[in-house]
Amino acid sequence: MKAIGFIIIIILNLTFRIYGQENSTFKPYSPNSYILSKGEWNYSLFSKGEYGLSDKVSLKIHPVWLFFAPSIALKWTWIKTEKYSFSFLHGLSSPTPIMNLLAKKGTGGLISPEFDIPFMLCIENKLIFALNLQGGHKVIGDFGMEFALFNDKLLPGSSIDLPVISPRSAVYYKNLV
Repeated sequence: MKAIGFIIIIILNLTFRIYGQENSTFKPYSPNSYILSKGEWNYSLFSKGEYGLSDKVSLKIHPVWLFFAPSIALKWTWIKTEKYSFSFLHGLSSPTPIMNLLAKKGTGGLISPEFDIPFMLCIENKLIFALNLQGGHKVIGDFGMEFALFNDKLLPGSSIDLPVISPRSAVYYKNLV
């Protein structure tokens, strides 16, 4: 029984993140459990934009990168009070087009052209929470997992080892992150 409890603690530590932030309008990279109002649009150059479909559901998508690295996610509110909120995020992405684009010789080739990049999908599921503190500060955390599908033919040498450009490619080589 102790071993099961220890395994659960290890899994929680590996999949759980906490962020702290002030209550400002400029939050370029932080996750948030709050949903935008219907019709409201929040856009960032480097991360997915968010569009409020209703007061409980929002769509996360990047309008430019959608053609090179398709990625779409739905975020919906589960519990929302004045003190805290919980939301779920479910996403689907495919790195195949961008990896094929970067698999070439010479300038711009970040992946060797000898590698064959198979069609792959990634499914992401998260629980995001936010706790409102005094003075407009918040503590935000998320708990989730990503699963990779159809990646059994992907060779380890085809990875992009530039964390600034492709920080989340581990799931395609390990099946679960």
